[in-house]
Amino acid sequence: MRILLKFLSLIACALCTVTTFADTPRPVITIAAQEMPDLLKAGADLPYNKLMELLLDGAPADLTITIYPGQRGVMQWVRQESQCLFGNITLPGGKRIPHSVLSEEEFSNLILAGPFNRIAVHMFALHEIPPTDARTIGAQLVAVDTIAHTDTSLYAPALRRLKYAKVPSTLEAFRLLEQGRVQMVLAYGIDAALALDKLKIAADVRYDPSAPILEFEENLACWKSPETEALVTHVQKRISNTRKSGALARHFPQIPGDRP
Repeated sequence: MRILLKFLSLIACALCTVTTFADTPRPVITIAAQEMPDLLKAGADLPYNKLMELLLDGAPADLTITIYPGQRGVMQWVRQESQCLFGNITLPGGKRIPHSVLSEEEFSNLILAGPFNRIAVHMFALHEIPPTDARTIGAQLVAVDTIAHTDTSLYAPALRRLKYAKVPSTLEAFRLLEQGRVQMVLAYGIDAALALDKLKIAADVRYDPSAPILEFEENLACWKSPETEALVTHVQKRISNTRKSGALARHFPQIPGDRP
């Protein structure tokens, strides 16, 4: 009888343990992201949509992800209405960018997973590697999209003196180069890769990958908490493992031929 009672007691205890774990809710973490042309858009099957799915797979929390147009996602996160921002930008080494919307104190309260990618602004031209200093470029006309122009004006003031043809997109900038209406294009490499994939001049475009005008890192940034710390640790492991396997690199558009 004592053996039977002990056995029944063990069953009850096991059921109690299972019930306890089942009743413990998983944390919910909100993640904001900013739309990126041809890279990330709500409901789309684009490279960064797939990248986000890859890195967040198996997360130790239930995730609520919202991809916003324009700067809404960033500002949602800055106001701490979202706990994390996918695609946050920092200087190499995870350092705060000058003129950031976050103060140094606010930045110190972040935890980062990454970088999952490094992005850089380059100067592109046809047939020959173009110069990157303002004096050598001189009066040559440079096509530039809105984002690259804004960032370059802020962080590479020496290039403000250049003669620019400003256009809404990198694709339009390279079309001007294709038509011979400009001598050079200033653009982020990842945007150049997407644009050149649609143009016949891709094989003739040259740039120097070792001489970026600007360089940043992309990461997942979260306001520090026990829940987000667990998520950041998970994503960092995913970045490391997928980088080693080669799966991570497949999500980043490459300049055709990766021609230096």
